[in-house]
Amino acid sequence: MNRADECVVVVHGLWMHGFTSLPMAGHLRRKMHCPVYTFDYWSTLRSLDHNSDRLFDYCRALDEHTVHLVGHSLGGLVVVNMLNRQDFDRPGRVVAIGSPFAHSESGKRFAKIPLLGKALGRSISQAHSREPMAYRGGREIGVIAAAKPRGPGKILGSMDAPHDGIVFADETRLPGAKEILEMPDQTHTTSYFSRRAANRAADFLRNGKF
Repeated sequence: MNRADECVVVVHGLWMHGFTSLPMAGHLRRKMHCPVYTFDYWSTLRSLDHNSDRLFDYCRALDEHTVHLVGHSLGGLVVVNMLNRQDFDRPGRVVAIGSPFAHSESGKRFAKIPLLGKALGRSISQAHSREPMAYRGGREIGVIAAAKPRGPGKILGSMDAPHDGIVFADETRLPGAKEILEMPDQTHTTSYFSRRAANRAADFLRNGKF
């Protein structure tokens, strides 16, 4: 494939901004040798469906024939929700990094704290109001689950099962995904900026396997 005919779109997570995706985008650009774009959205002020539909409009306007997608945390939910809601017929693969498809126990605990719970915003609230997410299409999706147990999740209660400091490994399971990779050297946050995580994501985007 001519690399000029493909691109990657990186979708950030909760409380982040498009510019925070620049390190991941840079790693992917060097590995993929193709354009890498960062999609920015209101992770708290707009619903999951609204943000997914905006992502669809953004991707549909791109010139490249093949559009790969990489979503971190909530960004992975936005990506998969877009693919479930919209008929996006461009070819390409998806990698979700640390995305709580089976809901987030830490998020539920945080939501119970008066006033602070509202900081999770409308996208997470909508995701929690539904059944755990599954993928119903034919696009190849790879899931990266960070597995280094360091992060703020523990202050909200016990985290005895494998986790990345915020999201439990089991919460990243996505019915319909092709492959899952656990990275024991990465936390939820470091996986967003990690060259190693980006390189493994690029492996899947290129070859359909980690």
